[in-house]
Amino acid sequence: EDLFYRINTITIEVPPLRERKEDIPILIDFFLNKMQKEMKKKIIKIEDGLVDLLIDYDFPGNVRELKNIIERLVVLSEKGILLINDLPDLKQSHRENQELFEKAKSLKDVRQIAEAKYIKHILTICNGNISEAARRMDISRRQLFNKIVEYNINK
Repeated sequence: EDLFYRINTITIEVPPLRERKEDIPILIDFFLNKMQKEMKKKIIKIEDGLVDLLIDYDFPGNVRELKNIIERLVVLSEKGILLINDLPDLKQSHRENQELFEKAKSLKDVRQIAEAKYIKHILTICNGNISEAARRMDISRRQLFNKIVEYNINK
């Protein structure tokens, strides 16, 4: 405890990567150069749209997640080309977000789509247990049941 207070002279607040989108291209270049050297692979091209896809992503795993993504892309690269298809989860998430904004006409629509998606996610985590899901979402069991009926969600 004493050591912590001795070294805790200056605290530096670093915002998460999702709040520093302008840093993503710089970090991509940094990690790409590093991975090329470590893996002795030469990357000559990045598929159109890949950098935009990464910029649009929220990076819940922060900079470490970006590093892992670049590492994966380099490992999976063929003929020195980084491809969007090597990131199926990220690509699918991006496609779903685009569809959300293309389909939704009003804020109410967006809210309902997001709410239904979230409820499905929580129910999956809770193995369909409505009581547990309601507790995690801080709503009553009855409210959750009504939402499940309203959004036609299959448990």
